Amino acid sequence: IFCEICVCAKAVRKPFPKASNTRAKTYNERTHSDLWGPATVQGFKGKKYMLTFTD
Repeated sequence: IFCEICVCAKAVRKPFPKASNTRAKTYNERTHSDLWGPATVQGFKGKKYMLTFTD
């Protein structure tokens, strides 16, 4: 049985480079985000996910 969703979920990507040739010159020019969850314990108001942004 072929499951396309399973293949996509197990997809791998190249690691983010340790150094870059270009640097951000202004705020919000380069933003990184991370989504974490679901948590096993509910947080404030029943939330189970956490989203962070780094500028």
